[in-house]
Amino acid sequence: MKILFVTIQIIIVTSLSSFAQSNRADQYDERLIPIDHNVDVTHMTLHVSFEPKKGKVIGNVNIDFTVLQSKIDSLFLDAPGIKIKNIKMGLSELNYKKSDDGMTIYFANSLTRDIDYSITIFYESFPRKGLYFVGWDNQNNLSRKQIWTQGQGIDNRYWIPYYNNINDKLTTELFIEFDNAFQVLSNGDFISKKKVNINTDRWHYKAREPHSFYLIMLRIGKYSIKEDASKNGVLR
Repeated sequence: MKILFVTIQIIIVTSLSSFAQSNRADQYDERLIPIDHNVDVTHMTLHVSFEPKKGKVIGNVNIDFTVLQSKIDSLFLDAPGIKIKNIKMGLSELNYKKSDDGMTIYFANSLTRDIDYSITIFYESFPRKGLYFVGWDNQNNLSRKQIWTQGQGIDNRYWIPYYNNINDKLTTELFIEFDNAFQVLSNGDFISKKKVNINTDRWHYKAREPHSFYLIMLRIGKYSIKEDASKNGVLR
């Protein structure tokens, strides 16, 4: 039995090693098998608000990234069902082509390695997965009104345009505007809550450690938020 266990370990390690090699980001060696995506996203900043009775998301997402290949002239992002209003790099508006499952963004000039880039996408969506509006269509106003997300494994793409696969990790920052009669909870550290107008507040959360895109979480409802911390100081 011990020999069999060792054999299984060797097979698993070998398989993982092969998988890692086939997804390497280093493209300097042209003999390597190309990776699934051509950029490494480092940080995402999302500004988002909602029209819950319509089931509508209104957002703009800023994506910071570096290029993994020697140069690229386009970038594909997942965005099924998302209406793109415009895309900018700095002050310049970028061209794009929408498809059923996403969009291809075209850069005016080729992007190269060792330079940090940033694009901002302005959009609207009526997500059928990933983010859910609960109780807002109840005509008798009896249901508890909530908004909540369930992004695992690839469903956050329905309300945020992004490269939505598990072989990319990033830090995230969310600014959420909503009715101040509700509470808003998201990933990472709670940074601030500021008044936008008499009825609306803006919540700011920041996740400082890189994580998979599907882990982005949002909860909105009328409830209490209790903070607790583990012995090493991690909030839970």
